[in-house]
Amino acid sequence: MAVNLSRLYQLQLTVNVSDTHLFNDLKIILDDYNNLDDEVIRLVLLNMFLNLAWALKSIDLDNTDDSTSKQVLTKRTTLMEHLQVIMGCLLESWEQGISRNSLTCTICAILSDTWSLFSEAKLTGTKLQDLGFCPPKKLLKKFWKLCEYRLSAPDDSEEEVTEQHLASEYMNEKDAIVSCAAKLIAHDMVPKV
Repeated sequence: MAVNLSRLYQLQLTVNVSDTHLFNDLKIILDDYNNLDDEVIRLVLLNMFLNLAWALKSIDLDNTDDSTSKQVLTKRTTLMEHLQVIMGCLLESWEQGISRNSLTCTICAILSDTWSLFSEAKLTGTKLQDLGFCPPKKLLKKFWKLCEYRLSAPDDSEEEVTEQHLASEYMNEKDAIVSCAAKLIAHDMVPKV
């Protein structure tokens, strides 16, 4: 499954595949995430995010369609719900001393990018202002905690070495985490907690 998800991810990096059926199929895979490897979860989330990003990009700003905006909003809500559930599990793992570095990095990157794309401050006054989003403080605290856990973890963990070739989009995961957090802070996209 990971190979096919990786292929889909590479395809979505170059081609708009913002089909709602595809997004729903990816959601169904995540509905039973407890039985999935971190790499599969990671790839499903990345594919869902790209599908959402393409859907947002496909909105015609000259002729905004309420149904298209609602589809984008539904996709964003679904992705955020899944991210929050998985974040809770990740935080529990970190508290038990189990580092899940690559999945943590992916979650933080997707949250940062989603909050950037849908920044309420950025979209206010535009035709897309109904899609604006500002994360609640509880979610922000979880995000910052995940960033802290990942930044405090050693770089030479066994998980990183075995998954390094699969996580080629992050050459240095700690730098990626710092970048995610810095982007949100520097551009005032989220309230300070």
